[in-house]
Formats: sequence, structure tokens, C-alpha cells
Amino acid sequence: MRIIKQLALAAAVVLLAACKTPTDVAYFQDLENLKELEMQPYEAIKLKPTDKVFIVVKCKNAEITNMLNLGMTNQIIGTSENASLNQNNGISGYTIDKDGNIDFPLLGKIHIEGLTREGVEKKIKHEIENAELAKDVVVTCDYMNLRYYVLGEVKSPGAKSFARDKLTITEALAQSGDLSLYGIRNKIYVIRQEGNKKVTYQMNMLSAEELLKSPAYYIQQNDVIYVDANNTRKRQSNASGNQFQSASLWMSMASVLTTLAVLIFK
Repeated sequence: MRIIKQLALAAAVVLLAACKTPTDVAYFQDLENLKELEMQPYEAIKLKPTDKVFIVVKCKNAEITNMLNLGMTNQIIGTSENASLNQNNGISGYTIDKDGNIDFPLLGKIHIEGLTREGVEKKIKHEIENAELAKDVVVTCDYMNLRYYVLGEVKSPGAKSFARDKLTITEALAQSGDLSLYGIRNKIYVIRQEGNKKVTYQMNMLSAEELLKSPAYYIQQNDVIYVDANNTRKRQSNASGNQFQSASLWMSMASVLTTLAVLIFK
């Protein structure tokens, strides 16, 4: 009888543990205790070979303006400032070659690898004024084909495009439909090319403080974001892997425990 009681108690503990509410699903669990958060300093995106940029040059001299812009660009100048510069839509752009250069009208080869958007604007403005082509130049540079990649336990994995600075890991995951319930919130990895090395950062969505301090909080071009799967998802690779967690099994166990309890304590 004593053994039966011990078995019944052990089964009851297991059953209660299985019914416990998960504590690793909600994001930013430390927010209640945080009044101010120190963020990781933003590192602006620096252009690399194969990146494509859209560059618009404006000045008072219409003839010089036409000569300094690609054909499709000239159709956009003078229309809306918010024209879809960040979407290809047939718009011509400049692809950075393997040496980090672009071939710019009237100026020839210009090295822009390693520059930010603002750096490109300043350099081209300087080159135009230094060549005495125009003095009242306004240069605008926008990204055209920057991408990052999301894999693992998200609702919409795949390649994602972006065309602005300061894209955060939370925004990147939101654009992928958020994590599934099988995704491990504190095992999100960002794999980044830094020079000749691949560097991996582990992100923790359970802690706002840890997330904001991570060097990978802001997404860079060609980042790979991988969300690891929990044990429930991993067991699904086996046809009977999650049988122990099935509702019917626990209902059967509850029925057995009830019967044992009646037999023991009546």
C-alpha cells in the first residue's frame, strides 16, 4: 500500500509540473524593474561590394543636373521627394564593384566602400564642386538592395529587404511574423560578417536590458538571424516524440490517479 501511495504522489507531481504555466514566453520580463535603459550606441551601416545605392544630384543648372544623374533618375527629379527611391521598380542605381567603386557620370570611378549614406553624399558633393561642375549641389543617397535573412522558429522565415538605417532586431523579427510558440526567446542568434570573420551574437528577448546592450541590436546588411527551437519542436522530428506530452495521455493519467486515490483513501 505504501508503494502505491508513493507512486500516486510521484505521478501527481509530474502531472502538476506538466500543467505549470510557462515562464519563458513573454518578452522583456525585466521591464517592471527598469526605469531607464542604456542602449548600445548605433553603428551606421557601411557600404560593401555588391551593395546597390540610388544617388540623386540636384543643382540650379538643369543641363548639369541631367548629366550627373542616370536616365531613370531624371524622370524622378522634380516630382515627389518621397518617390519610391528605396524600391527598385526599374530605377537605375549604382552597384559597388569588388574594389569598392562606382562609376559616376562625369566623375568616373569613385571609391565608396566603407562609407555611410551621409559619407557618400558628402564625398560626391565634394567631387562635383572640386571638378567645378556646379557650386550649389544637393546630393541624396539611398539604399536599394540591403537584405537580412531570418531562419528557424519564426512565422515567416526568408530573405527580408530593408532600405533605412537603425533597423532593430525586434523590428526584423516583427517583419518575419514574430517568433512561433516553439521559438526559444533567449536563444536567438545573429550571425554577422565582420571583416574576414563570421561573428555570432546570442540575443535574449526575455531581457530588455540585455537586448538593448547587444552589439547586434541594430541589424546590418547580410545579417543572418536564427531562432532556435525548443524541445517540443525538436521532438516533433520523431513521430512519437511528443506522445508523452499529448492531452489524451495526460487525461488517461489523471483518470488512473483518480482511481488510485479512491482505492487508497476510501
